[in-house]
Amino acid sequence: MEQDLRIIILSPPHISLTHEQGQFYFSQMCNMKIQGYRHIHGSYALPLDHYDYISDHILIGLKKKSDVNYRIISGYRSLSFNYCQNQKIEFDVLKTIRESGNLKCLEEVKNIITKCKENNIDISHDSRWTILPEFNDNVRLKHKCFQLVLTSLFYYHQTKNIKNEWFAMGVNSLNTDKIFYKSGGVNVGKNPYFYLTMPYGKKQKMTLIHAAFNRNESEIAKIAEENKKIWENRLIID
Repeated sequence: MEQDLRIIILSPPHISLTHEQGQFYFSQMCNMKIQGYRHIHGSYALPLDHYDYISDHILIGLKKKSDVNYRIISGYRSLSFNYCQNQKIEFDVLKTIRESGNLKCLEEVKNIITKCKENNIDISHDSRWTILPEFNDNVRLKHKCFQLVLTSLFYYHQTKNIKNEWFAMGVNSLNTDKIFYKSGGVNVGKNPYFYLTMPYGKKQKMTLIHAAFNRNESEIAKIAEENKKIWENRLIID
């Protein structure tokens, strides 16, 4: 191949932006997110907020032989509950579910977080995955990006001191909930559904999904193993 793919971990930008490399990839990430979301959701989509500055960004970079740097073509962010606590900022899952009015689901979320605290386990919210629109029709490359997203979702939470738990919000109309089920997630309680006004003004039915410490990752583990060398070669910017 005349081009290669690499997983790039951009540590919370309020730290990594002090480096020139962090500035470069943060800018690339913002461009990728805006283009990807606007392609699917329209020109009003603005999928960036203050949480982007305190999240890890798990990105996929593409580089041709003639290139010096990787071009960010896909990725998602992972927001840590503990990091939010340290920065004195409300965890976005709590904020979102409370504002949705689903109080039963909110109680479930609080219970899960309490158990994580008791067991000294952090919990993250993994969200806002997208891909540059120009690669949507490249079936082979898009499939590989999808594999690397699942690979990073598997290994990223394994490389912490303790196997972290995570939340994700599946968009029902886009079937993204199926991605998180494949990754070992299950619905939060008996009423995990809510409506969320997205960053482009449109309401979407969502499903809140949780991956516990003892989650079943047998299906995602196979994909992760196939791409383990790419994960081991990841670039970390902190």
